[in-house]
Amino acid sequence: NTRYNDKRLTIFTTNYSDKRKNDADPIESLEDRIGVALRSRLYEMCRTVELEGEDYRKRSVAQVAP
Repeated sequence: NTRYNDKRLTIFTTNYSDKRKNDADPIESLEDRIGVALRSRLYEMCRTVELEGEDYRKRSVAQVAP
């Protein structure tokens, strides 16, 4: 709570999506994982930057595989 009160820079990263695509979507969203209250605090104190791209780990393994 100190970082929040002092408005100190904090960087959060996650692979969870912000919202489920629909109610039938079996993939957990960030809110499912951390709860409504904590997600609300993150909305208040953060700017969301979405990055999309290929997983470089999968790419490097595919290049090494015979």
